[in-house]
Amino acid sequence: MVRERSASRSGFSLIEAIIAIVIVGIVLAAVVPAFIGNLRINTDNEARTGAVAAAQTVLDQFRVRPKSDWPTSGSAVNVDSHGRTYAVLVAYAPFCQGGICFTGAELIDVEVSYGGRTRYTVSTVFTALD
Repeated sequence: MVRERSASRSGFSLIEAIIAIVIVGIVLAAVVPAFIGNLRINTDNEARTGAVAAAQTVLDQFRVRPKSDWPTSGSAVNVDSHGRTYAVLVAYAPFCQGGICFTGAELIDVEVSYGGRTRYTVSTVFTALD
């Protein structure tokens, strides 16, 4: 009696394995750029959140100091926030509107940079309270 081999064998043939690899490659080619894009967006948002916190830190320091103790307008300071070090540029001048300057009011511009990019800017007016 001669045994006949069964046409169906368990496992994959070489062609089936190559087709599976190609399909996985196509899926990864579509998913990986989206994943990298989301990672980049998340990293940028973390850097911006830290920049906002750094600006707030500097503005809070301005609030608690008398004007005579403020750093020179146009000076930059480094602020650590959320595990990063941000360069914070602060410029200020008397606040004037419509040609009228207000005594005790200062327009303060803050620009926060990280990694060679400006991440956050804010302008505010401080007034002296009597």
